[in-house]
Amino acid sequence: MWQSAPGDGHTIDEDVQSVMQDQQPQLRDLVISLSAAAPQYFNDFMVAIDSVNGFVEPQDVSTNNDLAVLIGRPIAIVQTALTLELKGTPQYNQSWSVLGLDADKNPLAETDNDFSKVDFPVVLGDLQDLNDGLIGYFKFGQGNYDWANFYTMGAPADGGNGVKLPGQNTLTVKPYPDVGGTSAAGATNRQLLLIDPRAAVHATTGILPTTGISIPSDMYAATLSSLEMTFLTSPVLSGSSAFNLPLPNEAGYQWSWIQERMVDSSARWEIRGDVTNSQPDSLWSYTPQTLLEGWLRINPDLLSFEIFNADHKAILKQGLNDKLTLTISNRQGRPVTFSPAQLVAEGTPPAGSIFYLHFGSAVPQAAVAGIVLAAAGWQFSCITDKQYGSYWAASPLQDVVLAGGANFSISVDHLQIATDKQQIMVYADYYQIGNVNDGVYQDVLGIAQQ
Repeated sequence: MWQSAPGDGHTIDEDVQSVMQDQQPQLRDLVISLSAAAPQYFNDFMVAIDSVNGFVEPQDVSTNNDLAVLIGRPIAIVQTALTLELKGTPQYNQSWSVLGLDADKNPLAETDNDFSKVDFPVVLGDLQDLNDGLIGYFKFGQGNYDWANFYTMGAPADGGNGVKLPGQNTLTVKPYPDVGGTSAAGATNRQLLLIDPRAAVHATTGILPTTGISIPSDMYAATLSSLEMTFLTSPVLSGSSAFNLPLPNEAGYQWSWIQERMVDSSARWEIRGDVTNSQPDSLWSYTPQTLLEGWLRINPDLLSFEIFNADHKAILKQGLNDKLTLTISNRQGRPVTFSPAQLVAEGTPPAGSIFYLHFGSAVPQAAVAGIVLAAAGWQFSCITDKQYGSYWAASPLQDVVLAGGANFSISVDHLQIATDKQQIMVYADYYQIGNVNDGVYQDVLGIAQQ
């Protein structure tokens, strides 16, 4: 059965075929085949990937090593085709011997002495080269890829479970065109590769110089930058006034907490963006404590939700704050699309794009409903429930496309601040926005001392 990422219950416990039916065909077939594979095959497959990944370290790619420890290395699924193309027709035998006097033979027949029938071996990848990104591959069989056999240098020596070491003749190609004018389609050898997209894959034939091919970075960079990860974390203790955990600071990323709670006898997802790093005196404010089980999620800052005062500073004052601006920025290179949705409570799957603003303990619960949010073409609603208390929801009235690097503003008035802290945190949860995964943005604001 399929287990979706925490926070989204749409596909939990559904069969893999149903979940993958609308996905890219090769990815769909690979996932379905792995789900139906024997445990021994699946174990060898995963161990091999992990083993070979340790030998890939492209030198021309800048890597955040701390983040790599948390989320691992990327793997791309790509289709390839190998051909050995001659420059023109093969060299024909022009000796007198081919002009035999045998009446049963055509004395003018062209022959290459079966040169075009020779199988030339091709070796893909190089485990000794840190700049080679090949993890392994599947060969094309009868109408589809042979999912029962995975060839990789990380395979066990016996290969009895279907994860095999490639031999010298595992992949071969014949030259074309031959005497009969073989087409490229007839001489093509297809494979499905699992690779690190940041590195090239090399092919060695022994008759030609080793050559490499790589995926242009603009074809995968945006996808890699939008990936988010969740980590099962249980149990943890949450204090009465704050949720502090010893988390690493990752530039350009946000941490949040995801858990499932029973609300009115039904299970609902709860996402908390108020996770902060532990302070030296955090234990003093921990009583009473709550024991939690859930997941930590780390998502990239692709969308930002920042509040500024009239001087465009992230500073608020005690008491009533007017003429504030909430600026929503698209920090990635590709556009994102906000689609209209009914304003529902957080935890209820929305039918379109929606984001929620949580003001934390710095704004008294009774004062949250008095906040005024306004922007042309947008709808807003203050919602109060047992999970989050009082907070605001927002969605456009029609599709809004925000180009890469662009932003738009929402006016904020009547924001009442009552806190003894010098800094507060306002966080936004966003869902179902086109071209970006669901995520959280934490906005830290200074409090001017009177």
